[in-house]
Amino acid sequence: MGFKIQKFRLDKMDTLFNEILLQPDFIPIQEVVIRKTDPVYLLHSAISKIPDNYYTGPVNLTTFYRESVKKGNKYVIISEAILEIFRSAFKEDYPFDQVKVIKGRKNVDINRTDTVSLRLKAGLQTSLFLDIVRNKPEFFNEDFFQYYSWDMTDIILDNDRYVYVITFKQYTYTQPPHYEGKIYIDMESLAIRAFEFNINPETIDKAARYLVIHKPRDFDVIPVSAQYYVRYREEKGRFYLSYILSDNVFRIRKKTQILSRTFQTTTEMAVTDIKTDNVTTFKAKETTDINDLFINQVGGYDEKFWGEYNYIKPDEPLEEALKRISKLIGKK
Repeated sequence: MGFKIQKFRLDKMDTLFNEILLQPDFIPIQEVVIRKTDPVYLLHSAISKIPDNYYTGPVNLTTFYRESVKKGNKYVIISEAILEIFRSAFKEDYPFDQVKVIKGRKNVDINRTDTVSLRLKAGLQTSLFLDIVRNKPEFFNEDFFQYYSWDMTDIILDNDRYVYVITFKQYTYTQPPHYEGKIYIDMESLAIRAFEFNINPETIDKAARYLVIHKPRDFDVIPVSAQYYVRYREEKGRFYLSYILSDNVFRIRKKTQILSRTFQTTTEMAVTDIKTDNVTTFKAKETTDINDLFINQVGGYDEKFWGEYNYIKPDEPLEEALKRISKLIGKK
């Protein structure tokens, strides 16, 4: 070790004594970047590098979106669609999003919905808002770092990249509901690769007014859990939004009844294509209202378009569904 390899024929060497001089050699190793591993320092550094690591101009996205509601262990509402999205630049004075439904489909089990009319704060608006690098929540806002505990808990390998894992938890003396979770930071570029967080179960009851927009007067809606996951991917040296998951569980009870029922709402959005050149907005009549219930905006089933993909598998991971319908997205 540390010297060049040399080879000699044994029949050419002296049988009693041989002196072999080896030439020194240097073995190159991968560059290791050593940084201060204080988690707050890393977060400040990651935020300062957002303009370098992320594409911050206007963009057109093609996405596959899925929304489902489960009552107990049975699905009562499933809807999914291929969407075109316009997103304005990060630093616009009046940033806005536009969404156009290319093709959609839905399945509603009327017998299982119990005609409960609820408007839960989920759907398109929340999915787009969960682009945390663009719409910084309190736990990713430098002005509020003091209200959270931070720990650099691990270094992991993610898609052949070394990543810092920083955990955070909101202090209980702050205004509830409280958030906790993990932030994944690329060790080399300091780009945020993912966020994984939830509302603290001990204070989630305080989040009802944030999660439920409207409910019938004779019903109680109690949040049980709220979990979120946001991921970014790198293309040509810049990071872009890649995947968003929102998973919420509620107990719903009619005030005249003793027993409650459990409902789970899940939304997923996966970005399948990114366009940064010749970015265009949409005509108003082409767009959908991101504040409205998504299922109300999904049109009739187009058998010619969906073809052999004429079934919905709600338990199928969205990444697998994307492989299954990639041909559809390509021919939209």
